[in-house]
Amino acid sequence: MGYIPKKLEKTADISRGRKPLRRIFEYAIGLAVFSIAVYLLLGLVAHLLASLMPDSWEEKLSFGFSGFEEIEEGKERVEPLLDRLIQNLDTRDLPFRVRVVEMEQPNAFATPGGAIWVTSELLRAVPDDAELAFVLAHELGHHHHRHVVKRMGRSVIFGLVGALLFGGDSFGPGSALVQLAELDYSRMQELEADAFAQELMTIRFPESPNAYQVLAKLGAEHPDFLGSGYLLTHPHPKERLERLEARTIGE
Repeated sequence: MGYIPKKLEKTADISRGRKPLRRIFEYAIGLAVFSIAVYLLLGLVAHLLASLMPDSWEEKLSFGFSGFEEIEEGKERVEPLLDRLIQNLDTRDLPFRVRVVEMEQPNAFATPGGAIWVTSELLRAVPDDAELAFVLAHELGHHHHRHVVKRMGRSVIFGLVGALLFGGDSFGPGSALVQLAELDYSRMQELEADAFAQELMTIRFPESPNAYQVLAKLGAEHPDFLGSGYLLTHPHPKERLERLEARTIGE
């Protein structure tokens, strides 16, 4: 009896393979978790290095910020205020000094080594000395908490990792997300500096407990001062005032 092969009929595929969309979703979630973990780890490394850096090392970094053209006008007003703030101040061993730069925008910022820069327009926009002292105290807060070197460290580390992985583009396609995360980090530092300034002002300028209202004045008179929307490097003045007022009530 001869063998006659039977023609196979069509069968149903009962395998339970994962769908392509689900696989893509799982890969995206995994990549997001990995990226967040790397971001947090690099930030932690930057914080650790900044915390271990001797003050004398940071002072040497100040040479890189000598490009601003310093002016003498206004120094006679701000220097006594800074001296009053740092008198017997238990903080870092830095040669704190205030410098004035000619700029049309009211601003103040801290640079490595203990320098605090204020613009000529800020001196004109803030005639009250106690309010100006709050601005200086805020910048002292950045120095006290090592915000300046921490930001520098994060920038250097993220830049190096981005260059190694993506040829110079920090975190490649995720660079925009990193920048947004850094904006949130910057806002947290601003609130921390506000808290330091408020505590220092209660000791050095107890006669002016509401000097922090300078934030409201600058926000009202210069609405474009801090930018807008999610690109703010500082918290909105309203949020900062609410936090400072809450701290005042709680004391």
